[in-house]
Amino acid sequence: MQFLGKVFNNRLFQSIATVGIISLGLKILGFYKETLVASTFGLSLTLDTFLIAILLPGFIKNVFIGSLSNIFIPNYITEKTNGGNLASFQAVMFLMVIGISLFFTLIVYLSTDVFIEEVFPNKPDKYYQLVKQQIFIVMPSLIFMGLNNVMVGLIEVKGKFFIANIGGIFFPMTTILFLFFAQEQLGDLVLAWAFLLGTVITFAYLLIQSKLLNVLFLSKPVINEGAKIMIQQIPHKLAAAFFSMGNNFVDKYFAAQLAIGAIGAINYGTKIPSFALAIIVISVGKVLLPHFSKLVNTDIKKAYAQLLKIIKGSFISALLICTVIYIFTPEIIAFALERNEFTSEDTIIVSRIQRILLIYIPFAFAGRIISKFLTTINENRFMARISFVSFLLNIVLNIVLIDKYGIYGLAMATTIVMILRTLTFFVFTMKKRNSLIKSL
Repeated sequence: MQFLGKVFNNRLFQSIATVGIISLGLKILGFYKETLVASTFGLSLTLDTFLIAILLPGFIKNVFIGSLSNIFIPNYITEKTNGGNLASFQAVMFLMVIGISLFFTLIVYLSTDVFIEEVFPNKPDKYYQLVKQQIFIVMPSLIFMGLNNVMVGLIEVKGKFFIANIGGIFFPMTTILFLFFAQEQLGDLVLAWAFLLGTVITFAYLLIQSKLLNVLFLSKPVINEGAKIMIQQIPHKLAAAFFSMGNNFVDKYFAAQLAIGAIGAINYGTKIPSFALAIIVISVGKVLLPHFSKLVNTDIKKAYAQLLKIIKGSFISALLICTVIYIFTPEIIAFALERNEFTSEDTIIVSRIQRILLIYIPFAFAGRIISKFLTTINENRFMARISFVSFLLNIVLNIVLIDKYGIYGLAMATTIVMILRTLTFFVFTMKKRNSLIKSL
């Protein structure tokens, strides 16, 4: 009991729990939003064109803007620790985010006509018309999403994790309200307008909170030494994010080469592992990035010791949870999915896929923690190289294993790549730690 009391009173644990609970609540609200969208539009032209329209801003946000935000936090904390010009540093970051957002928005606007018809050929004219209309509506949201990411980071550095993350409620709530009260007026464009307004409302909320918490202050941007170090890390972080997302594309590509239903089977097989990993990664990653960023600037030896402790606890916890899910996987899949067109034979296939993928979850969890730590010490070049090697290895393993094991080979390839990637991160981190200890 005394041990549990120490754990629950630990500020780091409280922060992780806060973000975890909020993330879980937002996921549940998001699921309700998806069921409402499904019941409103079904598998329709409106839904298909909306999903195509948000594909590009989502990709740009995750790869480019997300990478910038991850680099900004540790370097901003270093600047703060060293007594640097925080207002100027913030200005540099905001200008980079706005510049990248405007650049890609312009590129998308200029290339939409050619891009859509080349990538998605032989569609009716209404299909292309709806995609283009919705792209023109949702693309401005890219700027707001970028600014939102930076402000969330600033608020989290302040330690206000609840305030930073509860703003995520506005996006799904806007869609829900639009479906109830604005569908007749906006028609096929209702989801696109809800998408844009949701990001704008979130921006307004975060801007107000940033001013109230006194974390937002801008001045003339100056590229000082700290800003140079941050900018130098950007290509490596972008490459790592690009190749990590590329693995998802590779898996979808190889699944599409198999029998009809293979993509669906992989999609369902990854649902529970992806959901569990997303909750864990969001809650732990958001807290540990600023935490380690502060610690490496004050006591890096302690930071390494704490990293090892967190990895050990996280791996064991994830292993226990995944073991329980692994045992009851067939029952879980049958309860959640087995009805109407989803047969007992489908349950067997999806259960086998999920069991294979569950094996890598403890490793992926530990790997995400290590990658956050490596980001704080600006080892993004190393992570970019490993992401590239993982991308190539995933292709090779898919070719070899799918030929022998079919769709299960695809799941095996993903699992092997994730485990090897994490082990490589761990060995590299331990070498860095040992070199530090010897130098002290």
